[in-house]
Amino acid sequence: MKNQTKQNATAQAFYSGMFKRMMGQIETHIEMIDPETAQCYLNSMVDNRKKIKGAIDEYAQSMRDLEWLLSHQGIAFDDQGRLIDGQNRLLAIIATGIAIPMMVTTGLIVDCFKVVDAGRGRKLSQAMHIRKIKNSIECSSIVRTILIYKLSKCTSLQFSPKVTNTVGLDYYYSHTDLIREAIPWAKKFVEYGSGTRATGGFIYYVLATIDKDLAEDFLTKLVMGVGLEENSPIVKHRCEMETLRRKNDGKFPHRNDQANLIFRTWNRWLGKYTKRKTSCAVPYGLMTNVDRLEADKDKVEEYLKERAISGLKSHIGIDCPTTVVKGKVSEERPPTFA
Repeated sequence: MKNQTKQNATAQAFYSGMFKRMMGQIETHIEMIDPETAQCYLNSMVDNRKKIKGAIDEYAQSMRDLEWLLSHQGIAFDDQGRLIDGQNRLLAIIATGIAIPMMVTTGLIVDCFKVVDAGRGRKLSQAMHIRKIKNSIECSSIVRTILIYKLSKCTSLQFSPKVTNTVGLDYYYSHTDLIREAIPWAKKFVEYGSGTRATGGFIYYVLATIDKDLAEDFLTKLVMGVGLEENSPIVKHRCEMETLRRKNDGKFPHRNDQANLIFRTWNRWLGKYTKRKTSCAVPYGLMTNVDRLEADKDKVEEYLKERAISGLKSHIGIDCPTTVVKGKVSEERPPTFA
């Protein structure tokens, strides 16, 4: 309760300061926008998201049917005069050739683009693309998987608490170098049939946080089959994965199961070919679908929910919680990466 009161006071001071700074900067007015003006405004846009044909057609038909009403939702520009919201509405005006009254807001700070149009569900990959982040699809899938893992306190990749674009972007900017290093491995997992982009990038991120050189050596052998030692656990893993895919009509196992298998193989490989087994091992405590059925469902869901909520409070950095393995609570330490 004391922490909440302190957070509330901090938030109040922040928003009061924002109000004082933005007074007189943000302005909103009603404007009659014709197709020529709409095109002019669209020309000021910088790397906005892709056009949504369904939305454009819906808006255009509404305009033709005289059902378009003036509301608080219109178009918006940042403090540099660039269009940041209203692309599809303007395209609908051009499609119909009809001048439409709209609310126009100017002077918004650039960072507000993180939350603009949240109701329509702008994806994290779109938010990254808008900010000119290269390989936005791979980056977003890697970041989302990492955050789900962290927010569930290292117990699941399938329990999906909401990862907002703001949280995703902040995490990317805080860990840019390592996430970008994970992108080639995300692509190699797909290229060599070893898994999905999200799984490949996530696995590299976790292992590289522990030891980058070992991670690259291990994944080169695991994914590409290069330089495999005799009787290596990696050979057994590759055969096991191929068997699982054949049984599953060519589909990859669920990412929980796949991550468990890779972490297990990593630990065995460390013990056999390196002298750093203890310091670099990863406990593979991600719950599988079978584990969920065997466990007490209510207790497991309550446990995961509790871990996810506490994770949301501080999504950067993890303490040392317990992990769930086959419905039991284990005191293994999960990998503690930033």
